Amino acid sequence: MSGERQTSKKTRNLVIGTVALFFAVLTAVSVIAPLKFVDRPFPGFLVYENTVIGPRLLSNWAKIGNGNIVYEVDGKRIKSGRQLYEIVGRLKPGALVRYTVIRGRRDTVEVEYPVMLFTLKDYFAVIVPYLVRAILVAFISLLVVYLKPNLKVSWIILLYCIPGGMSNISFIDALTTYQTGILCHIFFITAFPMGLLLALHFPVERKLAGNRIFIVAIFASAVIVRLINWPFEFKEGGFLSDPFNSKIQLGYFLLYIALMPITSVSVMLVSFWRSDDILVKQRAKVVIFGFVLSFLVSATVLTLVLFDQPTAWLAPFTLVFQGSLAYAIVKHNLFDVDVFIRRSMSYILVSGMAVVLFVGFIALLSLGLQDITGQSSQIAVVIFTLIIAMAFVPLRDRIDRTLDRRFFREKYEYTATIHKASGILTSIIDLEELLLRMLDTVLEAIKIERGVILLSDKDRAEFRPV
Repeated sequence: MSGERQTSKKTRNLVIGTVALFFAVLTAVSVIAPLKFVDRPFPGFLVYENTVIGPRLLSNWAKIGNGNIVYEVDGKRIKSGRQLYEIVGRLKPGALVRYTVIRGRRDTVEVEYPVMLFTLKDYFAVIVPYLVRAILVAFISLLVVYLKPNLKVSWIILLYCIPGGMSNISFIDALTTYQTGILCHIFFITAFPMGLLLALHFPVERKLAGNRIFIVAIFASAVIVRLINWPFEFKEGGFLSDPFNSKIQLGYFLLYIALMPITSVSVMLVSFWRSDDILVKQRAKVVIFGFVLSFLVSATVLTLVLFDQPTAWLAPFTLVFQGSLAYAIVKHNLFDVDVFIRRSMSYILVSGMAVVLFVGFIALLSLGLQDITGQSSQIAVVIFTLIIAMAFVPLRDRIDRTLDRRFFREKYEYTATIHKASGILTSIIDLEELLLRMLDTVLEAIKIERGVILLSDKDRAEFRPV
């Protein structure tokens, strides 16, 4: 883990107070600004200022396709989200509006959707999940700094969590009134290099963490990615001026935000596998587990977005990773979560495999049984259910052994050490050689370089080394 630095209570409280105040002001602006949307006609979907369609947040909203670009409204070319809302805002709820939408590369389609009324219920349904997530992220990071102000990694997790929290709190405003929308985009991109910086310091400090050129390069990459997309994202009509190239640039941006978290977690995995420090391994284990759960939630959100399903309700669940980081930093005894982690990972993997096998098996078996019985799905489901019932326990036990060998080597090596010691005791007669071999076995098991065995000398009433 990274080194300690002395931080006075006054400095700690000043930083916490300043961050909390800034966060409170941004929260107030981001929550109050979208209230202007309440009781106003709107398209049934939300767009960013560059007319790119945002995610479908509620189930009763229109399915128009996240990431597509609104090009025309009732045959009129538009250049910004404000212009779109202004045109639709003049119409009555229920009126049909024809939208020309750019999908894929250069494909345009025309769709019609009725104008909807943005109600107070809609406002709370979309703002509360992101507000809860933002507040929890801020609380977690500030609590870590308050409890562990002398750890460098505590301040890094603050710098990592706060941009993400601020991005979340301004997300809805970035889709409605655009008052704090630019802050949402800036904070969002900042969180990714901060995540890699955090991985270089936790669970153990890596050599690159002290390389200033490398650290500057990490943040420069985020600045470059943002500047490349800036003309398309924030200039009026930016995406619409060149939709084809703008989508290519958007692809680069999405690739960047996918690679950075993968790189960060890879660094943590390397720290886990290379370290001989049991506490370092335990910290990494907790964080990796949190990442796996967070990844599953994020993958669920992405899947829902791709299929144009509502996603707002899942926002608070994506902070599992930040929670695991905070727990690993603050908690002294990290070994009491081993049972929970092992069981959770085991059941998650078994369940995931069951789902994948279910889809594949049902598809193949249904095709084969359709011609024979005409009741493909029912018979296939019954057969597969019986197979899963018989295979679940053996599959879970196998996964448990694999997890023990890869991530919980303490238990795995303990068993191996006992077997090795038993073999030594039954195969060697000479006492001195026996003790030396036992000593080597113990040193290897507990990961230390030197040790000594002392034998009691009854004649001299003292202990002597072997």
